[in-house]
Amino acid sequence: MPRNTKVPLLLLLLLLSILLCAAVCWASASKPKIRGGLENSPLTEVEALEKDHVLLPCDVTPPIPNDETILVLFYRGSIGTPIYSIDGRNGPVRHATHWVDQRALGSRGYFDLSSRPPGLVLRPLTYSDQDEYRCRVDFRSSPTRNVRVNLRVIGRYSIPYFIFSKTSIYPGLSCIYTYSGYVHCFVMYFVLI
Repeated sequence: MPRNTKVPLLLLLLLLSILLCAAVCWASASKPKIRGGLENSPLTEVEALEKDHVLLPCDVTPPIPNDETILVLFYRGSIGTPIYSIDGRNGPVRHATHWVDQRALGSRGYFDLSSRPPGLVLRPLTYSDQDEYRCRVDFRSSPTRNVRVNLRVIGRYSIPYFIFSKTSIYPGLSCIYTYSGYVHCFVMYFVLI
């Protein structure tokens, strides 16, 4: 291969590497979110380590005195059915029946009413728990309260991808995929000695 074609080939590979990184980053960012007019409800950001535990906060305190909390529902992502509920329509919420979606949480989820703030506890936390959650609280007299919680799971996981050329300098693109859903890409150069 003539020497003057090495530079354009390297630039072409670099451009292809950047385009690949952009496509991967865009694909990982296009995830369905909660819809239905709730996009403007308050959002709390929560980060936790994989295999640890996390509390997704949900204030169940009535906004006015002498009101009662009658129903607490937790939803995940854009799924329209709850993954956890506390039904206090027949008595105080602190003594109410708790229900958990076994497929979504199994025995890993429970609602802790005694913590401040109260909330849904996930233990142990897995990477697949990362999502946007919504807590809906119904009161006997006051309007319904909706609160969103964006859970980001932090872990160490990476898969490097390399693109090589047949020249003496090997440009490569390395993308690190984290459990938190972020993709970090950088270009690496290897020089043969």
